[in-house]
Amino acid sequence: HGQRILEQKACSARKTGVKNPIEKDEADFCPHLVVIHIGNNDASYIRNDSQRKMEFEREYAVFIKKVQKHHPGAALLCVLGLFGTELCDSVERCVKEAEGEVYFLQLEQQKREDGLGTGEHPGPLVQEKTAQKLTEKIRQIMKW
Repeated sequence: HGQRILEQKACSARKTGVKNPIEKDEADFCPHLVVIHIGNNDASYIRNDSQRKMEFEREYAVFIKKVQKHHPGAALLCVLGLFGTELCDSVERCVKEAEGEVYFLQLEQQKREDGLGTGEHPGPLVQEKTAQKLTEKIRQIMKW
């Protein structure tokens, strides 16, 4: 936690000068936490193929490292499970093997009785339940 504070101060120190508010400069964006919610559609491609699953895990681990490189000092929260739990074990394994503050949250799989949106995406109630669980985990990680 202390290292994150030092890196956030260094990140803040890079912010100099007045910029056009429309221009985006990644160096000015210094998050304390990054939420990664990717992999939902990959289960349909992997379909229990062990080679594809290994490739997914390898690339997921690479992605974690890229995010850490671009946002040093930020904690990472990897979430998955809303559309299915087939790859949760893979993501959790990547999180356990990652360096730094990297966490995993398995979301509750959406239920039809909670209502679905367009294309079977989450409806309002599912979004609300997910937001509550995500907020709880973020508060725990950030000690808010």
